[in-house]
Order: sequence, then C-alpha cells, then structure tokens
Amino acid sequence: GFGRRFYHRGGLKTGPMDKKLKLLVDHEEDRGFRQRYGPVPEAPEERQKSMEEVWRDIEYEMTYDHEAEEGNFEEVGEFADRYNPDQKVTIIKPYPERKRHGASCEPDGQEHSYQIVGTWSRRFPQEMFRNHDGSWIFPIVLSENRWEEFYLIQDWDMKKRIYPFQERSFKSVPTIGPHDGGYSKMWFLDGRDRMDVPEEQVGMPGDKYLVTFRWTKLKELTWEKLEGDVGDVPQGQYYVS
Repeated sequence: GFGRRFYHRGGLKTGPMDKKLKLLVDHEEDRGFRQRYGPVPEAPEERQKSMEEVWRDIEYEMTYDHEAEEGNFEEVGEFADRYNPDQKVTIIKPYPERKRHGASCEPDGQEHSYQIVGTWSRRFPQEMFRNHDGSWIFPIVLSENRWEEFYLIQDWDMKKRIYPFQERSFKSVPTIGPHDGGYSKMWFLDGRDRMDVPEEQVGMPGDKYLVTFRWTKLKELTWEKLEGDVGDVPQGQYYVS
C-alpha cells in the first residue's frame, strides 16, 4: 500500500506548501491537503482544580493503601513481550467496580468526640469542647519554650489520628484523617518572634491561643491568639543526654 509522506510541517501556521514539492501520487490518490479541513480547532482551556479538589487529592494519596489495592485487579494472563520474546509479561486489569483504598474527606454522619494531643500536656490526650456551630475548640497556654506541637484524635482512639499533610505545619492547611498514619506530622504553633512567624501570633509564656477544628466538607484546623487572656504556664521538660 501507499505509505504516509510527511514533507510539510506546521500546517496552516506555515502557509501553503510550495508547488514544487507536490507529487503526482498525491493527485492520483486524491489526497486531501490541510486546507480542505478548515481552521485548526482551538485547544480546550485547561480547568484549574478547586482548593477542595486539591485537598481531596492530597488526602487520598496520603491515605492510599497500596497492599489493599492489590485485590482490585484480576490477572488476564502471562504473555511473551513483543520486543523481547524471551521475557514474560503479566497483564492485569482493574475490576469494573473497584473499592477505593483512600480515606474520604466527607464526614460519616455519626456522633464523634475529638481530643487534642500536644506538647504542653506531655502528649496526653485532652477533650476538645464542642461549639454551638458544630466546631470543636480548645485553649492552649503557651509554655516556657514559646512553641507547641499537636495533632488530634477521634473518639479517644490513637489509631484515628487527624494531622496536617506535612511536618510542623501552619494552620489552615490540607488535613488528613482519621487515619492510622502520619506519626511525624503535627501542627506547629510558634509564638517566638521570628521572620516566618506572623506578628499577630507572637506570644510570651502564659499567652492563650484558641484552636478550632471544623469538619463540614473539608477538615480545617485554625487558631487565633486570645489577646489579654493568660493562663498558668505549663512547666517545660528538660533532659540530660
């Protein structure tokens, strides 16, 4: 049969092809040239993902169970590689209805309690208080070192951790869980006077901060300094190594 001939690149963008490059076979085959097919269609505009979609993707990737996912595929068979006949290739395909092995961002509609686990309490879980708007709050008193680390758990279950997507995270970042993982990832409330600490967050030992956790569609954890409100300073811990 006739082979394809590529001798004019660029299409309409580079103008018509020089007549001296036309071949008799093109006329004999009645081969259509680019002009026959109208203008080049506009490329579809790429849709930007919403913040909600981005947060969902992050949580799904971080809670994905690779071992459980192995059960979502069936083996089609073992075949010789097309380009290397001595090598065998196993072909698998996903089941039509696959179980998703990542955590859902959606609340389950059940009643739950939430506890906060932080450095000021020597990482002993403390009950958060339910607010009238459905959020959960807890006041933190800044200790001698002027910074605190913490994460949340659900229903007093240490395997149901709620934590930020990266270590030493600021507030209002993608939040993961409840999930048995992320053991190095915690929120970091820094009250020290540093370049990367917002001015309104800088505090001294005894200053209070209100932590608020909300879960409507997305999980969100924030905090704010309670100006003029102070409490008993938690004692620091010191170790000799």
